Formats: sequence, structure tokens, C-alpha cells
Amino acid sequence: MKKFTLFTTLFLAIFCLGKIHAQKVAIIGYNGDSSNGDDGFSIVALETISGGTHIYFTDKEYVGGNAFNADEGVWRYTVPTGGLSLGDVVVFNESSSNTITMICNIGGTDISGETAATCGQFSQRSGSISYASTTAEAIYAYADNNNDPSSGVTEIYAALITSGAITDVGTNPTVDFPNAVIVDGLNNSVTIDYIDFKNSLRSSVGGSKASIISALEGASSNYNQGTGYTALSRVPFTAPSNPVLTMTGPSSPVTEDGAANLTYTFTLTPAPSGNVTVNFNVGGTASSSTDYSPSGSASFGASSGTIVVGTSGQAILTINPSADTDLEPNETVIITPTSGTGYDLGASSATGTITNDDKLTPSCPWVAITGANHDGADGFSFVALDDLTAGQVV
Repeated sequence: MKKFTLFTTLFLAIFCLGKIHAQKVAIIGYNGDSSNGDDGFSIVALETISGGTHIYFTDKEYVGGNAFNADEGVWRYTVPTGGLSLGDVVVFNESSSNTITMICNIGGTDISGETAATCGQFSQRSGSISYASTTAEAIYAYADNNNDPSSGVTEIYAALITSGAITDVGTNPTVDFPNAVIVDGLNNSVTIDYIDFKNSLRSSVGGSKASIISALEGASSNYNQGTGYTALSRVPFTAPSNPVLTMTGPSSPVTEDGAANLTYTFTLTPAPSGNVTVNFNVGGTASSSTDYSPSGSASFGASSGTIVVGTSGQAILTINPSADTDLEPNETVIITPTSGTGYDLGASSATGTITNDDKLTPSCPWVAITGANHDGADGFSFVALDDLTAGQVV
């Protein structure tokens, strides 16, 4: 019984993992206005997709039971030899009836049926795909094991509904394929001609499959929408860039007993949207336990520390020298930024110097010997070098 339970648990875990990561692409744009002859749609890769992978598209309505109805058309896209990476975008334009021109961010413009294609190959499998601008339209991306949408559907990756919700157009595929990426509810107007995920957001959500899906299924304001022909964008989805860390150190030494401090300014460019904890190493000949006191840091140890840079983009570490009377050499404090999460290194180390300002005060003798006699009666003489008081012993 235990073996059976373990087997069942492992089976379900593997099955669920496969379902969670089933989506290969999502549909991110639609153009139903053919005034310039180029209807079409666009997709984004949600993971690395091997060259030669087949992805099917249809504007048939999903009827449940892993099948589409028998109306309208089916097309097959073949991923280019070099494959697609997470965030790559391919745009399919119908340049003439049943002829698709593809453009993509990886370069090139390809026509359906070409054998050597930068963006891949696109071929008609059955019927014709139409891109309506006067009625609600649904486009599906799916996997098929026998080129038959009425029986061979193995996975629905995504769907885009041009107006209203997916249940208004046909059976919702998420009943059978709960992880399908559904773009719907963007508007309630059948006169919308084009829909396209905004370029301004593509550079901030492309760090992972999850972040892309969340944005695609997010607010309708994430999409450009309107009437008339507008070319669909092939700008890829990219991971947001980390701010670059730079640091400036003290411009001059400070004295040990003086009022001035050593300061190290950490700067993130551009300024982060939230707090970022920056790491640094501590070095030099001065010791934080005896020679100075740090402030402004989140943590500070003998060899390392951290400082938090907020939305202002800057944080300052202050080194306050400890006053003493010890005669000692000048000492240094070396701060070196190190790698961490949420920023990229762009800084070298900086050295601050604490200058010793203590002096040796010599003690002046009270008297000096001025003469001596070793012949006959011994004797000597001295001169007072300071005022001597009565009874003072020399």
C-alpha cells in the first residue's frame, strides 16, 4: 500500500509539474483591419523552444473534450532551426489570402512555405483563417499530435479574445487545460481593429515565464487598442535591468581627533523602486573596534557589511575616527562594494585615510651638569634649567 501511495504521489507531482510548465507561447497581439492588406496576430515565447517544434493556430471555436469545431482554418508554425528564447516575439501578417509574412525580433522577414527561414515556417493545414474586425474573434495556439483539431489536440497553450470574455466566444479551454494563457476581457467593443501588448511594458516583465503571463493576463491597460490598421510590434520581452551600483569615497584624509568624518556614498542608477540591500567588504589598517565608529550601514563587521539604498538612489556610510592620545601611524579604511541581489556592480573600492595628530611631548630636565672634578676633592656643578622650589629634590 505504501509503495502504491508513493507511486501515486510521484505520478501526480510529475503530472502537475508538467501542466504548470505546459505553456510554450502566448498570443499578445491581433490586427483585424486589412486596409493595407496585412491582417495578423503575434506571439511571445514563454520558454526556450527547440527548433523544429510545431505550434498550431486556429480561429475555430473550442468545443471541449480536447477538440475544436469543424469551421474556419488551421495553420501550423514551425520554430526556426536556432529555436526561440524566452521573450522572443514573432508577428504573423497575412500579406495576401492564405499567405503569411513573418517578422520577428531575432531578425528577418519570412514568407510561409519557405524552407530556410529566420523566423520559422508557417503553412496552411486546412481552411482559411479570417481576422474579423466587426465581430468578436478568438485565436488559439495549441499542440496537435495528428494534424486534426477535432481529435488530436494535446495542449492548448493560449487564446486571445478580441472583445468580451472567452465564454462569450466559445467553450473556455481552461476547463480542460487550466494553464492556458487567456487574454480576454480587454474591451466590450466589436469595432476594435487591433490589440497589442505595450512596448513600454515588455522591457520590465520579461524576466520569467510567470512574470510575462501575469502581465498578459493583467489589466486591459497593458494593451494598446484601437480602430484602423496598426502594425503589430516585434519588440521582445526582456528582463528588467538592474540598477548599476557606483560608490565614491573620501576626497581627502581626516584627522584622528578632528570633527570631519570619512564618507562613502553608494549610488544606484537608475534609482530603485524599493529598498535594495548592497553588500561591501571592509579592509584597511584601521579597526572598527578601536579606531573608528561606523554609521549609516545596516550591518558592519570586521570584514564586511551591508547598507540599504532606498528610492532616492543613494545611501551614505560614515566613518567617525575615535580620538585618542596614542602615537601611531596613519591608518586606512577601505570599502569595496561586492555583488548582491537587485543591482549590478559598477564600482571599485575606495580608501579613506585617518591621519594621526598626536605628538610626543618631551620632558625637559630640571638641571644640567656643567662641570666635574676628579682630582683631590671630587665635586661637580650644575645649572638649573627651570624654576626650582624650596625642598624640591633633584
